[in-house]
Amino acid sequence: MIIYGIILVALLSIFFTNNIDEILITKQDVKNDLKHFNIQLKDDFEIETNSVSGMPERNQETKLKISEKDAQNILNRIKNAENFVNFKNDAELMDYSTSENVRENGEILNFKYPTFYSRELNKTVDNISTRLFLIIKENENILEYQKFE
Repeated sequence: MIIYGIILVALLSIFFTNNIDEILITKQDVKNDLKHFNIQLKDDFEIETNSVSGMPERNQETKLKISEKDAQNILNRIKNAENFVNFKNDAELMDYSTSENVRENGEILNFKYPTFYSRELNKTVDNISTRLFLIIKENENILEYQKFE
């Protein structure tokens, strides 16, 4: 009977791990995530949403309300990056995405898609190959990022 209880607890913990991660995210967790993009928010911010899905591949999507000053700083860093690419249409984006431009070495890539700006990278985080995306639009103080593990 004890073995069945242990198995039940183990199975339930697997199913609810993502829900716990969604609820327990802290501002410090967000700051640590943003360090991967070489971004540090100077002003206070709010975590608007955080969703986590997938097992064993894990997808975390987080949406933040940030200050106008921090938003402008992030936009400027993306636009002024040495490797900045401005995609004017979906065809340019598809050509770039299917080429050898996506690197596995942790290099941060900076883009302007037709409707938003993005910072993207692939790197190993805690011994897990991770793809990270950051999205911000002009004239909005919303910052979104995703982690695919």
